[in-house]
Order: sequence, then structure tokens, then C-alpha cells
Amino acid sequence: MKQFYITFFYGANQEVDRRLLWEGLTAIANKMDEAWCILGDFNSILHPGDRIGGTDIQTAKIKPFEDYINTCEVQEMRSIGPYFTWTNKTIWTRIDRTLVNALWYDQFDFSQVIYMPNSVSDHTALIIDTLGCPANN
Repeated sequence: MKQFYITFFYGANQEVDRRLLWEGLTAIANKMDEAWCILGDFNSILHPGDRIGGTDIQTAKIKPFEDYINTCEVQEMRSIGPYFTWTNKTIWTRIDRTLVNALWYDQFDFSQVIYMPNSVSDHTALIIDTLGCPANN
């Protein structure tokens, strides 16, 4: 039987509030010894190319999210679909993500996240696809 944990995440709009969330996720990561997936709206970008439009991206705004990913040893899940995950029709950003630890790929080597085209919401729906995964090891 495959065991895993999923954390659904909503990042606060303000940087100072997100830092508290990063600390909470770091505490979870330090104790996690199973396959783990974190997905949702992180309200933060990782790379300058993650946004088109709006104000210029400052490295200091990217660093806390980047530090969290490095500290917790998680990575973005393989993905297909549109790159930008949120828009107000003036700004396009990639703020919705699916992150996994190394143990995730031990359990679900063939998994990927599908970023769906925008529809009713200003966010892209995320679907974790494990259909290619063998049923049991």
C-alpha cells in the first residue's frame, strides 16, 4: 500500500505573513518521513520570468520562497499545461505550484501535475495525475 501526505496551501498576500507559513511548512518538512506533496496558491514567485506585467520583480521578494524550497528539500513536480497560473488580464504570474519531496517520486515515479487552462476562476486548476503509476510495488 502506498502512503503519502498532501498539504493544501494558501500563501498570505503579505510577505511578512508568508514567512510564518514558510516556518510552519519547514517544521513539517523536518519531521516528514513519507512521500509529501504541497500544492496550492503560494502567492509568491520563484523566478523573474514567473510574471509578465506589473511592477519589476525584486530578488528580495523571491528569496524567501527559494530559501524554503532549498531548506525543505522539495522541488516542483513535473508539469504540463499553461505556464502562468493566475491572471487579472493585465498581469500573468505563476503562483500556483505543486511541490514534492524526494520520497514522493519513490512512491509515484510517473506522477505529474496538469495545469488546466483558465476558466471561471482567475487561478488555474491543478490536477495531480498518477494514472501511469503502477498499482503496487
